[in-house]
Amino acid sequence: MKIYIILVSMLLIFNIYTQQRIVSKRAKRFLYIISIISIALIIGLRDYAVGFDTETNIYIFNIISSMDLKSTIISPPWNLERGYLLFIWIIGQFTKNASIFLLIISFFDLFLVGRWIWINSKTPFLSLIIFTCVFLTFFLTGMRQSIAISIILFAYDDIKSKKLIGFLFKVFIASLFHISALVFLFAYPLAKLKWERIYLLALAIAFPIVYFVRISIFSNILTQIEKYSDFMILDHGAPVTYTLLLILIILSAFIISKGKISDKKELQINFNIVAFAIIIMPLVSVNGSIMRVAMYFSIFICLLLPQIYNLIVDRNLRLIFEMITIALLIILFFYNIINSQTYIYHFINFNNY
Repeated sequence: MKIYIILVSMLLIFNIYTQQRIVSKRAKRFLYIISIISIALIIGLRDYAVGFDTETNIYIFNIISSMDLKSTIISPPWNLERGYLLFIWIIGQFTKNASIFLLIISFFDLFLVGRWIWINSKTPFLSLIIFTCVFLTFFLTGMRQSIAISIILFAYDDIKSKKLIGFLFKVFIASLFHISALVFLFAYPLAKLKWERIYLLALAIAFPIVYFVRISIFSNILTQIEKYSDFMILDHGAPVTYTLLLILIILSAFIISKGKISDKKELQINFNIVAFAIIIMPLVSVNGSIMRVAMYFSIFICLLLPQIYNLIVDRNLRLIFEMITIALLIILFFYNIINSQTYIYHFINFNNY
């Protein structure tokens, strides 16, 4: 728990410090690099017991790293995406140490996430705080999908510049690490959707409709995919807090922008992508694994929230909104940590590997 407190405190201090106008771009970049490295080290130096899938991924690495390339690609022990198996096989040719394996994956992910935030965020440190509080626990768990999401973020440049071929290529590469990345193909046409009040009404109507037909959607579509045919329908409650968070962000964007979402290109893109995550959320109540699909879209709140706050002209009012948001996200973060023992942090014991 202490390591999370230190990380969040550091990001808070950096966020406050870098928003002073006297701070140079060079100083901001230096502090940003320190932040990215710190997050990567926390993810990479975790013990095998931290995160639901960490131990499984270490076991897969230990097996694949000792296999030959042909067997890894043609007849692997697991029916996993070949891009992921090839990736860990390559790592295994340089090291058989599982702790180094985790570090390589974490630095790979954070380099891509960090680059995406630095280039596109209005306030990078606020975006890092959002990423830490909302998505850090997922990056501690979903190794294959965290790689896929990190690659997907590269496709954001192609969405903005309307380069369809580059977008399709990057989504395809991401799908080689986790097939669910193909769902992000929806992002390209979504980016062109110009939002008016009627579309917000359509979103409000679509959400309950998807909720009421969620079991049919899951059983008739998702379970027909061979890879997910054995997924059980588990009709339980949707993640209410997370869903309300996304809805609140969307409503805030619409209200603060005075309904003129389409006047700003990047705001429109991020708004549409996050709005699509809301439509997916009812399916999570059928099977929790769908939450991982929503992550491809919901991670764009890291860009959307800073964009929303930058629309507020009054600087003092903007800072008040930021601090309230940060406080709520920190409470949510530590609440999730406390209520899930798998995220209680322990550094890796190198003697075990």
